[in-house]
Amino acid sequence: WFYAVSVDIRNGGTVQAQYSPEPGGPWDSPFLDHILGSIAVPFVFPPVEVQGSGPDAPRRLLVDGHVTSFAFLAPLVERGARDFLFLNVVGGRGPRRTPMGLARYSNAIITEAMQSQVVNSLEVLRRHPLAAELRAFEFHPSEPLNMSVFGFKKAECRWAFDLGLKDAESSLKDLPTRRIL
Repeated sequence: WFYAVSVDIRNGGTVQAQYSPEPGGPWDSPFLDHILGSIAVPFVFPPVEVQGSGPDAPRRLLVDGHVTSFAFLAPLVERGARDFLFLNVVGGRGPRRTPMGLARYSNAIITEAMQSQVVNSLEVLRRHPLAAELRAFEFHPSEPLNMSVFGFKKAECRWAFDLGLKDAESSLKDLPTRRIL
């Protein structure tokens, strides 16, 4: 199953498009528009207009689901998921220095928003009626990424990808220490 989560800034509310690998399962078209809407960061990428579900439904104007600052995990629990992995691009918890300059300040705000999404989503799992059956693991990069959230520089991305591979291999060796729920 795949979910694309976005926020409808025209009509209000959250949109969770579902895509099932099962024959006859839900498939909320248009797939690409829902994906683009789920990554349309306000003030960086434009919102994406999508027809609502049903012929009489209003058109939606979608932006990044991070606006809500949590992920919708209850449907996954209802489908039987019991293990959750949080891949956090924010470095480990601890004091952060106040950034100087507009670009660094913008990156800091986005970084804090990503961190709050992990924290808030984890709280949803903690308060779920099946919480005792759930496990959650969080993974952080072993080194600060020190890269622009929207820079997409080839060398930086390659370095971060290689670091991720190295970190994944070492994280699997000490998986119990990564458990947060």
